[in-house]
Amino acid sequence: MISSAIERRRIAKQPGAVECVACGGTGEASKGGECVPCKGTGSIQTDLRGKGAGPIVQHSSESAEHYTPSPIVEAARSVLGAIDLDPASCSLANEVVRAAAFYGPGGLAPDGLAEPWIGRVFLNPPGGNVPDEYKGCGTKSNAALWWATLAEAWRTGEVESAIFVGFMLEVLRSAQGLDVPQPIDFPLCVPSNRIAFDKPVDGVRVGSKQPSHVNVIVFLPPKIELYRTKTVAQFGRTFGAFGRCRV
Repeated sequence: MISSAIERRRIAKQPGAVECVACGGTGEASKGGECVPCKGTGSIQTDLRGKGAGPIVQHSSESAEHYTPSPIVEAARSVLGAIDLDPASCSLANEVVRAAAFYGPGGLAPDGLAEPWIGRVFLNPPGGNVPDEYKGCGTKSNAALWWATLAEAWRTGEVESAIFVGFMLEVLRSAQGLDVPQPIDFPLCVPSNRIAFDKPVDGVRVGSKQPSHVNVIVFLPPKIELYRTKTVAQFGRTFGAFGRCRV
């Protein structure tokens, strides 16, 4: 379902292509039954930078941007060794993350879900419901969609290792309907204090005085056993400073 959602996004970017909510043009509805055109409108989806594109909400829960505070980012960098890619970011967020490459406003591409993910990844995904162009992917949760994309790229070996920052523990539930490795299957940390994510104010990052929901931080380790054992232990030591870890 996730791969078909990404394929729909690719089809939508082709000039003159008409998107289908159910199947993306394959003729096989993702939830069974007949293929139903996009709400009968016959509308043409265009590139995210073109007319008619839907909004992309970065680092969002109900459209509110939330940037990972520096201590969490630096802990992730310590565990990963370096951050090669942040697929859900922007120029302001990347001032702290300092990923070698990022997707989002000011990055290599506007929509990280439609691009390849490789190397060591740091992901603090947007929240809320999935955007219209990804409806029918098997989940209504945007965070679960981003998790599934990360987990699948890790499973196929494109992503070497990753840190996933869950804005809400809810992602542990919402990801369960997707046929990908689950967050609960990996080493994770539940911070003892809710993370106070940074907010953008007049183009500047400022610390939030209102901590978010209960959070979860998940580590997808390298598959090579030697590196896996070493980095999992390091994850436990490093993120143990923030809360209870299960490794």
